[in-house]
Amino acid sequence: MNCRIVAYPKSEASMTTNMEVDIMKEQNGQSSAVTDPRRLLNGTIFNETQEVLMVFGGEGQGGFDNSIISLQPGQHTVDGFDCDGFYLPSDRTVGQIVDTAKQGPAAVKIKDYQTMKVTQDGNFYVLDTHNWGVYRQGELNWDIRDYTYQQVKEWSE
Repeated sequence: MNCRIVAYPKSEASMTTNMEVDIMKEQNGQSSAVTDPRRLLNGTIFNETQEVLMVFGGEGQGGFDNSIISLQPGQHTVDGFDCDGFYLPSDRTVGQIVDTAKQGPAAVKIKDYQTMKVTQDGNFYVLDTHNWGVYRQGELNWDIRDYTYQQVKEWSE
């Protein structure tokens, strides 16, 4: 699915001051309005690994800036969930497009509008787009625990 955002004036009189955003998607050569445009405005992660990913986002819980939920293999974050990133277990490594690979435990951050696909090669997570940093416990007010993947599986149940 290819997405594009088209901005056009509401009327000739408001051409320079008011812009209306029309979010469209192209599917099989046809354009149609997106059912829920929040999906394009919030961060979205597609879990294309064979493992459970823990993703950060939404309303804060337990004194943290966000909450953390599990994302099963083959799933993506739901429409309306403002995903901030995902958890990197202590026995996993993430490859970054703009920086060197980083070992967990850490949080891999994405932007609000960003869509990211996470795939896997053994214990190595591969990202299809750039991320906005890899953060350790205490660098963000996120629930970044020192867990192995096995502990993440138990945590997610």
